[in-house]
Amino acid sequence: MEKRTGFLRVFELLLRQSGGMLDVTKLSEESQISRPTITNWLEVPCVRMTAACCGSTSCWMR
Repeated sequence: MEKRTGFLRVFELLLRQSGGMLDVTKLSEESQISRPTITNWLEVPCVRMTAACCGSTSCWMR
């Protein structure tokens, strides 16, 4: 459950961003999740999984 909570915290911070370049180091500091972990979560397979978890029936990252 701890990893899920951290993932949701990172996801919320990403949603609050208003565009521009993503600073993974800053995101890591704000979420208290390691930079390598965030980088892994941002890779395409995880993005597709997130879309599936959010109820999307189509893959918007092709």
